[in-house]
Amino acid sequence: MKKLLITIFAALAVISSASAAEASDRKYEINGRTITATTTTTTSRKAAQPATPTGYNYKTKDGQLLPVYKTATGRYFVERVSRKSGKTYKQYLKGLQLPQGDAKGGKR
Repeated sequence: MKKLLITIFAALAVISSASAAEASDRKYEINGRTITATTTTTTSRKAAQPATPTGYNYKTKDGQLLPVYKTATGRYFVERVSRKSGKTYKQYLKGLQLPQGDAKGGKR
């Protein structure tokens, strides 16, 4: 019985700490219509679906403002240009959640 209670309390502690870590893990800061990364996360993949502009801009470390796009599946990305090769690629913004209805074409 004692072992069972310890196991239950340990499981509850792990679940509550994991949900608290998710809530405090903010990767982007939204100031007006500009999005700035608070941590660096990049993923580059080719998306087959057409993308729509959101009306928001992403501010890079260099100070560049890049338009933010939304894919048909709801993922956000910016189009970047490689310094070495000059090729364009998509940098997906993991964990970004924009306010509902603020993006172009959304409900107001």
